[in-house]
Amino acid sequence: MGKMIFEESMGMWVEDLSLGETLNWQRQIDGLTLLEFEKITGITYSLTSRYERNLKKISSKHEEIIIDYLTGGFTEQVNKLKNKKG
Repeated sequence: MGKMIFEESMGMWVEDLSLGETLNWQRQIDGLTLLEFEKITGITYSLTSRYERNLKKISSKHEEIIIDYLTGGFTEQVNKLKNKKG
């Protein structure tokens, strides 16, 4: 997990997460497995797992895709998967 930092604009301590840790957090909130995330983004499940655990540096191409995912760029695909799951 990330270290705690004081966020002055919010006046509180927050956890400073890596991009991989943030991806893991959001993917779990969205209820996506690693394989489902792969289907949506094209990033293999094994790389995603390594990124989330900070075992591999995220490539610039994948960083763009991950940021797009985190900022809602794949919302439609996520919702379609969620609807299929029931």
